[in-house]
Amino acid sequence: MNILLQYQEEVKKFNAEEESFDIVLNSSLVCLINWGDWHWGALNTNYKQIIEDVKFIKETPNLYAVINGDMLNNAIEFSHTGMRFEELTAPNIAKEVVKQIIEDLAGHILVVVSGDHDNWSFLMDDFKPAEYFAHHGKTHFFQWGGKINLTVNKIQYSIVARHRYYGNSRKNTNNAHENLWRESNADIIMLAHTYMNMIKDEFIEMDNRLKVFLNSGTYKRKDNFSQRGGYLPGQSVFPAVILSGEEKKAWTFNNFRDAVDFMNSKY
Repeated sequence: MNILLQYQEEVKKFNAEEESFDIVLNSSLVCLINWGDWHWGALNTNYKQIIEDVKFIKETPNLYAVINGDMLNNAIEFSHTGMRFEELTAPNIAKEVVKQIIEDLAGHILVVVSGDHDNWSFLMDDFKPAEYFAHHGKTHFFQWGGKINLTVNKIQYSIVARHRYYGNSRKNTNNAHENLWRESNADIIMLAHTYMNMIKDEFIEMDNRLKVFLNSGTYKRKDNFSQRGGYLPGQSVFPAVILSGEEKKAWTFNNFRDAVDFMNSKY
């Protein structure tokens, strides 16, 4: 029995998955992007925009990304029927390209979160693409989401990031965020999955707590699966929140480039 317990503890050392972590960013303002649903490898992904956004993020100080799942389209056997006929590159090539992007952005990524398309590999053969990317980007990894305890100068914020959560609705686009905010005691909720860019923010004075919701857009605006289901085209815009290091305060933006313009105007 003791051998079994020892072996269990040794195996855990190979698992990089985290449920929470602490990080300090020393700046009067920082900008966080909710950046998911790249779908690298898909025929209809906007690769030109990805390349432009990567360059912009890399060159912008105090700009950090929560990479919120589905970096890969990953049309493997476990994927939606017919998805393999809509691939521009094979999944193994897409995986290596995304790894290079993550490596290039080292220092600008807070965490890599696993999404549905990434998890198809996990369910098929126990390979976790998001963990692989996080390792090469020297950053944190959430398999099923988690909490970031962020301190900006001396101001504390709690952020929960998941690819998706129960209660998704295209009519009430912040329903899943509301569920997770109530259950997590966080200030900021970041979700993705629906391809619909969304922001909401307010301050709850009684609890000295923010109520900030962000939902990521996507670089893949459509595919046969979404069109067959009658879904609206996805929105290729990615939201951001600016956090103050002088008081507990947040500003939200549908487009992270607008957030950077605002941040630069304050310096």
